[in-house]
Amino acid sequence: MDALKSEHAEIQERIKGVDALHTQIANLQDDLKHANTKYNRHSSIASHGITNPEVRDLIEWQYSKAMESKPKKDRVKMGEWLDGMKAEGAQVPHVLKPYFGEAQAAPQAAPQATPQAAPQATPVPQSNNGVQTTNDKTTSRDTLSKGAHDFEYYKKNRAKIREIYYQKRGRSI
Repeated sequence: MDALKSEHAEIQERIKGVDALHTQIANLQDDLKHANTKYNRHSSIASHGITNPEVRDLIEWQYSKAMESKPKKDRVKMGEWLDGMKAEGAQVPHVLKPYFGEAQAAPQAAPQATPQAAPQATPVPQSNNGVQTTNDKTTSRDTLSKGAHDFEYYKKNRAKIREIYYQKRGRSI
């Protein structure tokens, strides 16, 4: 009889372990289902050319919001919902219009028109008329620096160096 009681206790412990494993399997199956759903959503969004995580989160939020108000029989998969927004005249949530509305159709049409247009030379602004270019490429900083390091240059260009120095300081000579 003692042998049967000890065997019964051992079987009870094994059953507890099996129950724990069963619970763990159920949790893992739920996690897998959630991960597959998330993967399918991300794949659907990426198939429409959207890879930005913030925009993806915005789309998922809008999808959840749209589907929670519908009965279960009327709910559609995210891919179908996104395809429906691409359709002509579809109701697109305001925050998603830049990605699915008319705003998206306009940029697609613009690149097609660009290659057809001939490149035009940019006209010279009127403000540059009468400006003469100089051959002297030195700046006032170069002049002051050279004058500080080369005494012969300073002797030859003393007046110009003084003029630049006082202009920078906001004083007159």
